[in-house]
Amino acid sequence: MLSALLLAVTAVTNPPTYFVGDWQCKIASPAGERTWIYKNSLDLGERWIHMHIEGPSRVPGKQYMGEVYVGFNDLSRKYARITVNNFGGYWISESDGWRGESWTWTDVTSEDNEWGITEITRISPDHYRSIEKTRSGKGGEPITRSRMDCERRH
Repeated sequence: MLSALLLAVTAVTNPPTYFVGDWQCKIASPAGERTWIYKNSLDLGERWIHMHIEGPSRVPGKQYMGEVYVGFNDLSRKYARITVNNFGGYWISESDGWRGESWTWTDVTSEDNEWGITEITRISPDHYRSIEKTRSGKGGEPITRSRMDCERRH
């Protein structure tokens, strides 16, 4: 399935290069606070943005590692995001892209079929905020799962 999605997603005229570079992201969640490092670059013929993530996990003594690819699907006219991690987790999300200073990802599928949404706000060229929500709340109402503040590393 992943290979079929990778084949369906093609080059972007203007890829979201805002995210390219190294970022330090401070995460606050019910599980506590931690800092992750994102190393993001154009990849695979500059058709994808590849994000490599590392940092402490919620599991004591175990490091979190994740790989994310962001590209544009010409068929759906939406951005696609594929995320996998060293805990066996995976998510496939889609987005319409930037709307002013905001970017919203909506999960299409995940390993636990948990619906999620990620709202990103561009604060400045070197700072963005991300709020991740899930419908785990009563009545399926979205609740905040984590907040992340990211600053570009120079």
